[in-house]
Amino acid sequence: METAKVSASAFQDDVAAVGSLKSNESVVLRPEIAGRIAAIHLREGMPAGKGAVLVELDAATQSAELRQAEANLALAQANYKRTEDLYQKKFVSERARDESAATLKVLEAAVALTRAKLQKTQLRAPFSGIVGIRNVSVGDYVKEGQELINIEDIGSSRWISACRKAT
Repeated sequence: METAKVSASAFQDDVAAVGSLKSNESVVLRPEIAGRIAAIHLREGMPAGKGAVLVELDAATQSAELRQAEANLALAQANYKRTEDLYQKKFVSERARDESAATLKVLEAAVALTRAKLQKTQLRAPFSGIVGIRNVSVGDYVKEGQELINIEDIGSSRWISACRKAT
C-alpha cells in the first residue's frame, strides 16, 4: 500500500465559447409623435420595470387640447340633458334630440382622441429590463420614429451559436 501527503493547489477550469449572447427581449424606443424632450427618467444601465416612463416629451399643447375638448364635452352634455328634458315635454323635435346626442358622441370621441395624443408624449418600457445607451438629451427636438433609447431584458439570455468546453 502506498501513501502520499495531500496538499492544496490551484485548479483552473476554463470554458471557451464561440457564439453570441442575445437578450430575451430587446427594443429601441421611438416616439410616435414629434416633440421636444422634457424629461429622461432613467440612466443607462439602470433597471426599468414594465410600464415605467423612460422619456417624456413636452405635453403642453396636448394638455391644452385635452382641457379644451373636456370643456366642449361638458357643454355638450349639458345641452343634451336640456334637449332631452325639452323633448320629453314635446317642446323640441326628435331630430333636435338626435342632433344633440350625435354632437355629444362626437365630442366624447374628441376627448378620447386628445387623451390618446397626450399618452403618446410618454414613452414607457414595454417589458422589465435594463436601459441601454440613449441617443438624446433633455431639450432635444425629436421626430416621430427617431431612435431614443433601447431596453434589454437580460434576465434569460440565450446563446445564438453552440458553445464547447475547452480541453
